[in-house]
Amino acid sequence: MQPPSERAVAAPGNTPLAQARTGGPSGSPEDGASGRRFDGETDHLRIWRSEDFREQALHWIAVQLAGGHTPVPVHGPLSLHRVRFWSAVFTVETGRGRLWFKAANPGQAFEAALLQELARLVPGHVISPLAVDTVRGWLLLPDGGTVLAGEGESTAAQWRGLLEQAARMQADLAPHGEELQLAGLPVLRADQAEHYAAGMIEDLAMLPASHPQHLSAAQACLLEAGLSSAAGAFRALDESGIPHSLQPNDVTLRNAFRARNGAGLRLFDFGDAFWSHPFAALQLPLRMAAGSWPDPAPPDDAVVQRMRRSYLSQWPAVEGDIRRVLEGADRLASLHRCESWRRLLACTHPEALGTRTPRLADWLADALRPASQS
Repeated sequence: MQPPSERAVAAPGNTPLAQARTGGPSGSPEDGASGRRFDGETDHLRIWRSEDFREQALHWIAVQLAGGHTPVPVHGPLSLHRVRFWSAVFTVETGRGRLWFKAANPGQAFEAALLQELARLVPGHVISPLAVDTVRGWLLLPDGGTVLAGEGESTAAQWRGLLEQAARMQADLAPHGEELQLAGLPVLRADQAEHYAAGMIEDLAMLPASHPQHLSAAQACLLEAGLSSAAGAFRALDESGIPHSLQPNDVTLRNAFRARNGAGLRLFDFGDAFWSHPFAALQLPLRMAAGSWPDPAPPDDAVVQRMRRSYLSQWPAVEGDIRRVLEGADRLASLHRCESWRRLLACTHPEALGTRTPRLADWLADALRPASQS
């Protein structure tokens, strides 16, 4: 259960998640009955690929690097590394070597302020940005070297080490909910999960039949039938005795470097994050290591069991049935994935995704699946 101070910080209607439901504090146009939006108007891919954008970004980088005690020159243009509708990543050569520039979809623009705050609170766990623009969601990052996924074929030892460090980072951040939420970290806790899922089902069912996120009456009823089973798992998770913390929602081997000084790992990429139960962070690494992503990992998979034990070894004993608690964490992570996609889609023109439209109902179905499939 959350302490009174956290309940005050995350009061309904005053959290980043609540503001996302209404399009922000000013109240943008609504697509759903609750105020959630499912479509935007911006073609981010076109903007990020434009010369005008590159010129603006390069000017900003040059200004940031020139402002220190020892100005750093920029030697080359921005080189596009990857562009998706959720973010664009570029490299640029400078007097201190290659640097990385990231521009986020407005649905994840909070990442700039969040990473800046994480670098202050837990510098031994994350990559520290060289500069951020918290309004535009821009990040200038040092080159961390080769990510774990680039070291060759992934190993169970890599996954266990990553999960152990992620757990230590989460434990260190548990007392800092107010600071992280003030930095823009969205909130979706276990005690909010059933209400969130029910409201999302209602919203999707009310969308026009032509909308890619529309739920038919039969589909909505099928999802609603899973609410009661999921509610018990969410309750077990909420009563587990483990404090809320950062849920990075993207703990993978491609999002971590080995520290150059040999002191552990440095994590990055927090645009999908939430303030929630920390155990929800297990979903992605367990499913990926088992080779089942995006589907649930086999419960008897030996690699998954060892990874889970490594992660749990960093936490105090859980109150209640650990199996039920972990089931609740996995279900909650699916709601986090659903909301993460929704907040990105809400800021993007539906014909400018550049990929298949992520279907929110698929993640609702995963969160509300029958108990026999957990």
